[in-house]
Amino acid sequence: MVKLARIQTSSPHRGSKSSILTVQIPSSSFQSAEIQSYFTEHDITPSNSHYINIETIASSASAFLSMGTEASSKAQALIDTATSPGASMTDPFISKNVIFSEEITRILSPLDGRSEVGKFLCIGMNYVDHCTEQNVPVPTVPLVFSKFGSCVVGPGDAIPRYGPSSPDATVTHGGMNATLDEEPVVTSKLDYEVELGIVIGTTVPRFTPASEASKYIGGYTVIHDVSARDMQLEANGGQWLLGKCGDGYGAMGPVITTLDEFVKGDTNDAFGGAGDLHLECRLTQKEGSNQTMTVQSSSTSNLVFSTPQIVSYLSKFMTLYPGDVVATGTPPGVGCFRKPDPLWLKDGDIVECEIEGIGTLRNVVVERVEDSQEKDTSASSVGEATSTTKPIVKGPPSQTEDGTPQKQRLKNSVCIVTGGARGLGYGIALKLALEGAAVVALIDMKQEDLDVAASELEKELKQMLPEDDAPSGPTFYGLACDVTNIDKVTETCRHV
Repeated sequence: MVKLARIQTSSPHRGSKSSILTVQIPSSSFQSAEIQSYFTEHDITPSNSHYINIETIASSASAFLSMGTEASSKAQALIDTATSPGASMTDPFISKNVIFSEEITRILSPLDGRSEVGKFLCIGMNYVDHCTEQNVPVPTVPLVFSKFGSCVVGPGDAIPRYGPSSPDATVTHGGMNATLDEEPVVTSKLDYEVELGIVIGTTVPRFTPASEASKYIGGYTVIHDVSARDMQLEANGGQWLLGKCGDGYGAMGPVITTLDEFVKGDTNDAFGGAGDLHLECRLTQKEGSNQTMTVQSSSTSNLVFSTPQIVSYLSKFMTLYPGDVVATGTPPGVGCFRKPDPLWLKDGDIVECEIEGIGTLRNVVVERVEDSQEKDTSASSVGEATSTTKPIVKGPPSQTEDGTPQKQRLKNSVCIVTGGARGLGYGIALKLALEGAAVVALIDMKQEDLDVAASELEKELKQMLPEDDAPSGPTFYGLACDVTNIDKVTETCRHV
């Protein structure tokens, strides 16, 4: 069993990749006395999670899952090496491949929504107790709808509400009538739903019987199926697509737990290992007592259609591919059906979705996506997948009120720009200097190009700054380096 996670790290020697595919392991898995001593010295608790780089096996979770047991076996070998009693902090394997919790800056969705999630399908009315709370019949066939990959966000990411300016106002925009509001408004009835997510591991042939469907399931993840109920249920007879497909309406993570954690040897398990998993949703409201309350709590034993039945049913209509995701429905307790009054998500609320054997997915609701960096960064914590995620600190604005560069923003800082001799890198280098950087190191392939760029940038900087603000000495320095070789880039950055 492995738990797949995508992370970002603060360590320069890890390179500049936007994400790293890893497997997650808790502090308690490490048997080395030296490593446990390191944890004690750095106040790292047994519940903290750490990560092993597995990009020598696969570069994405969907690619990993498509490899089946071969990938899991290779990953387990890396885990065994990292957690062995003789492992040392000075071992090249540990320093190169093990990423400890204090190095983590962000945990991403385990699947990249735009590049990996080809289909994001959802099953409605799939919990017996959810049907009961609505006083509707239990479906005889799955109710299928969809989201998009653009809905996907990860742990700690913001879910934008775009609500009316008045808390008591209702939405009256284009979903309801023929015109759009002047202000950006989407919903006044944002709702939560915790769901077990199926992640397809290998291609599912058309008309696959339920008895064979489990072997195509790569693993399970936690999904927060966010819904704009006014759009879904009221607008123009019910705009299900618009009510379910907003940006951020498909939060996912913190990990994908592979199927072998749930199916112990019997790949013909009729429930795909998900016959009795506890799941719950907790809400901490910004307004009021600020106490956390459990709003949904149930078990997958209440599923109307099991995960193999769902995969089999979908295969009648379409081929499912690695990375496709199926949200399997939500239990009772959703906001729109609460009595005596519905419960809608508001700006600043924190929602935690937890499923046994996977972990806790935590997200914060914001009014506008641009507000997301200003919210309580405790939403970055991911329960069983806890990292020591560092809060995002907003610096001074990049411009003053009159539109000129804010020179204090990067005052006395040293900045490095790869590809700085040309194009976008050249422009970024100039902007950094205008915002106060004392040194801007340009890294690119050819020294002659760098020398020309540094000279031209010095001229442009002096032309754009008042004479009193112009630096007395050079600001730009060019360093030739093979930017395709991460070891060379790391060495050059250390030199800077």
